[in-house]
Amino acid sequence: MKKHWPSTTAAASHRRAWKWRNVFGLLLFLATLCSHCLAEVDVTVQVRGVKGEKLANVRAFLSIEQRKSEKSLTERWLRLLHEDAPAEIKSALEPFGYYNVTVTSSLEPVNGSWTARYEITPGEPVRISHVDLLYTGEGAGAGELALAIQSFPLKNGDILDHLVYENGKSALVYAAAGLGYVQAKPSTARVEVDPYANTATIALEVDTGPRFYYGKVRFHQEFLKPELLERTVTLTPGDPYVTDDVIAYQQGLQISDWASVVTVEPHFDDAEDGRVPLDVSLQPSKRNRYSFGAGYETDVGPRVSARWVHRRINRAGHHSDVFVRLSAVRRTLGGTYFVPVRQPLTDRLATSAEYEYEETSDTRRDTLNGEFAFTRRSLDDRTFSKGFLELRSEDYQVRDDPTVETRLLSIGFARRYTELGFDLYPQRGRHYDFEIRGGSSAVVSDTSYARIQLGGKYLMALGDNGRIKMHGQLGAAAVEFFEQYPTSLRYFAGGDSTIRGFDYKSLGPVDDNGNVVGGKNLLVVGGEYNHRVKKHWVVAGFVDAGNAFNDSLDDVAVGAGVGFRWLMAFGSFRLDLAWPVSEEGWSAGDGIIHIGFGAAL
Repeated sequence: MKKHWPSTTAAASHRRAWKWRNVFGLLLFLATLCSHCLAEVDVTVQVRGVKGEKLANVRAFLSIEQRKSEKSLTERWLRLLHEDAPAEIKSALEPFGYYNVTVTSSLEPVNGSWTARYEITPGEPVRISHVDLLYTGEGAGAGELALAIQSFPLKNGDILDHLVYENGKSALVYAAAGLGYVQAKPSTARVEVDPYANTATIALEVDTGPRFYYGKVRFHQEFLKPELLERTVTLTPGDPYVTDDVIAYQQGLQISDWASVVTVEPHFDDAEDGRVPLDVSLQPSKRNRYSFGAGYETDVGPRVSARWVHRRINRAGHHSDVFVRLSAVRRTLGGTYFVPVRQPLTDRLATSAEYEYEETSDTRRDTLNGEFAFTRRSLDDRTFSKGFLELRSEDYQVRDDPTVETRLLSIGFARRYTELGFDLYPQRGRHYDFEIRGGSSAVVSDTSYARIQLGGKYLMALGDNGRIKMHGQLGAAAVEFFEQYPTSLRYFAGGDSTIRGFDYKSLGPVDDNGNVVGGKNLLVVGGEYNHRVKKHWVVAGFVDAGNAFNDSLDDVAVGAGVGFRWLMAFGSFRLDLAWPVSEEGWSAGDGIIHIGFGAAL
């Protein structure tokens, strides 16, 4: 019987169908595989056995930690990252002196996600067996450099910490640079570790190079008198060249506001007998600067302000500052004319006039001040001092009582100091201010008086995100005729800056009608805890206590509450809710909202 084979055309069609079915199956398999490979992986990384800086460094080194949130992470890639983790952990702990680290690791799926665990046994740290420190070059025999070697932070027997080593190495270089050896650099810097013996040796040699001194300072500008700029120079020719002092001088010129751009360029190649000439170039700033502001503070209510600064009235560097501030409680208009003297970057004569009107719930006043002062500020702007002679004329009224007119001629001295980091959330800092003043009825004044005021604030870190802020104010005055003593110099308490939970200037001695008229003395203390919960958000809890008084502090007012801080580069917005907890019968409904804006100190 003849067999029936498929025709050639039919066979070809059959083969094509088989081929496409297999291609389709292959594509389906690959798609399924790729879908599995590209599936998003959820990972939790657990690290045990180290804490603090060591744990932070381990997490910074771990690739699996850095990439665990990437959407492209696959199971296969996760396993590869996990395999690399033990080596990365060991590398992360070497800077702290741990070279014999043991890591037990596991990677397991748990409830639909992956958990990578790393149990670390650091082992014994490497200790230093020998330290060899040496200065070479022109400054090798300097006694100050011998002291720098003695102060090197790592000694025999210490645990090898590479960060401490690097800081110590930099300190040796800076010590030489501070003596004028500005080209000092390590010629040998070697740390040799024997992980089997758990020991390390340090060999560090610093070549001081030649010593340099300040030479002639040459100015390049056309808008200020040359003699004015010559008086600004803080770099005495012949003194050792110190880079930090040069930078401070440049910053001082910049802060003066005369110039928009200041460059100080040393020419070491042109030095003769080690004296380095310096070229100072200045580009003039715009003469006038205008600024406007608006806001709200609980003490004064809605407020607006405007300011006009004339940076260069003439080639002698005279400048002026005129401002106006308006609010529901206080209105102020004032201006100051500044004349640079002696060291123009720090010393000025200031002549000022100011009018201020203030109205509280119990008092009203019109105050006109005229002042002549000598002021000095440090180049880093931390310290400000002022000696002054002031003529004050004030009309004040307590409720419906007759208006009292008084005049004081005062002499005094004021000083303030602030040390605060430039962080968004500084955890350390301090501030104090001091003022003493007085006048005599024998010379113009309507009453003799002597007054002193002290204030201070202190920031202290508490953990990585916490800080404690403490503040205090102390004031005292001796007055011949209290009725002639202006309310602008009397002490009051209550409000944003003294005791929260009480209205602005609502605390202090009262008259026969119960009106708060202010006192001769003040004592206020307070503490606040801040905790950073997000980069720009801080929660706070606080207690303030104290009062203004005349003879004795018989009534201590206490306010307490909670608040929020919104951190910004130029200050922080404050929102506090405080209660007068010392008041008998106070309740939750007695809380006062305090709103303000300002610096951390």
